[in-house]
Amino acid sequence: MKRSLLFLASILAAVAAWAAPASGTPLPQDLKLATYSLSKTSKPETLTVSRFKPNILRLEAAATRKLTTDERKQLLGGTVDMNLFMLYCASEEVRLTATEPEVDARIGEYKQRLGQAVSDEQLGKLFISQGIPFDVRSYVRSSILFDKYLQKYKAEALKSAQVMATSDDVKKEYDLNKASLVQPDSVKITLIYVDLRPLSGADRTKVSNNFRQVAAQAREGTARFDEMVLKATDPGSQYQAVPSLFVAKVPQNQSNYGAIFMDKVFKLKAGEISEVIENEAGLQVVRVNEVIAQKQLSLSDSYLGQSTTVMEMLQQRITASKQATLLDQYQKELFADIRKRATITVFEDNLNF
Repeated sequence: MKRSLLFLASILAAVAAWAAPASGTPLPQDLKLATYSLSKTSKPETLTVSRFKPNILRLEAAATRKLTTDERKQLLGGTVDMNLFMLYCASEEVRLTATEPEVDARIGEYKQRLGQAVSDEQLGKLFISQGIPFDVRSYVRSSILFDKYLQKYKAEALKSAQVMATSDDVKKEYDLNKASLVQPDSVKITLIYVDLRPLSGADRTKVSNNFRQVAAQAREGTARFDEMVLKATDPGSQYQAVPSLFVAKVPQNQSNYGAIFMDKVFKLKAGEISEVIENEAGLQVVRVNEVIAQKQLSLSDSYLGQSTTVMEMLQQRITASKQATLLDQYQKELFADIRKRATITVFEDNLNF
């Protein structure tokens, strides 16, 4: 999520370190936790228990325990900073806004990057798992505003900042991570499959029998296999195909594809076609196009079957880290500046609800 997941990282980092449960006596929901304003002359805003409690509950549900008093204080400070930032953006001095269509579009981008259909609730749970306690729309709105703040006030600084990875950076990163930069035993395959999980009864039997006929034809040879892969793109095809898939022999893929699939595939030699593989996902037939033995990756090697080389991957990682550090610095400076001009009163004794 790039800049957006960096936003507020410093004020939320401490909340992610879980400790022992806290206890306290429930208090009325309208008790004040903090009052704050951008200046001594502006009207103060009030943060009450009822407004703050949802943030606490989201994190406590994820942690399956109550937050300690210190954790609640840290989260209260972060929430006040967030609210002051929103007031700052809305001020006559700054005039930054995030419209509802912009918020919808950013949420859509997040979901697209996840590569799967996810609900707002699931996206919220993902945010919470990363230490972000705010509701999805509020957090996304604040991240859009922070991006606009950077564009308005830090554009030139960002352009001139030295964040690109140097050759020395890459060499140091490669040497440091050399032990983990190993190409595991891997295969490049072509896959024909049918997902039987949504089906039952007669429908499942019919689709299964049809696929076995397709698999029998695919096993006649390479040309026939490719023909069946092509036919998978026809409208109404009951099966699907992946023309090129890189599979490394690692625990994650064992979990993703299942032990049966992995065992069958890694017993094949290059050019061989499997029998029908049957597992909990359905039916598959595989052709192994290339077998790749484990080896130490050099900077010029492709990284785990991707089009990106190890050198390019390290350059991207280093540049992203430098950018993150720079954005974190800008965020801290901004929040410190806002706090200097703001008037804040905190009622920590009311946190024991």
